[in-house]
Amino acid sequence: MMVLHAEMPASVAELEQLSHAPLSGADLKARLAGKCFEGLYQPPFRFTTRIGVDGSLHGENNYGTRDQGRWSIDLGTGAYSVVWVGPWDNTTTIGYDVDGVIHMFDVQTGKWRNALFSEIDEARLGY
Repeated sequence: MMVLHAEMPASVAELEQLSHAPLSGADLKARLAGKCFEGLYQPPFRFTTRIGVDGSLHGENNYGTRDQGRWSIDLGTGAYSVVWVGPWDNTTTIGYDVDGVIHMFDVQTGKWRNALFSEIDEARLGY
């Protein structure tokens, strides 16, 4: 599936106008933990990531930069927090499912941060 940056919603407000509701913390955890994804970050970045059931996180972008870190989900609010060891941006976001794509929006600004558009097999990761 080819997903383009120009197709990403700009903000939570845009999705709420279309009657989309945020994913609960439990649903987001079930959708992410122990899985690998291809995704989009701020243009021009694309990435792959492994979201370990143990809270570990590994990623690589289309420029060959890799990072590792930790993730957690607040089951009460659904906030998904990521803390990286290296140069990647730490974020706290809320997820929305739009036609199978999980869009993540900054909890403070409501602006789009990234999207997980395709679950992939771990063997496709280069790390």
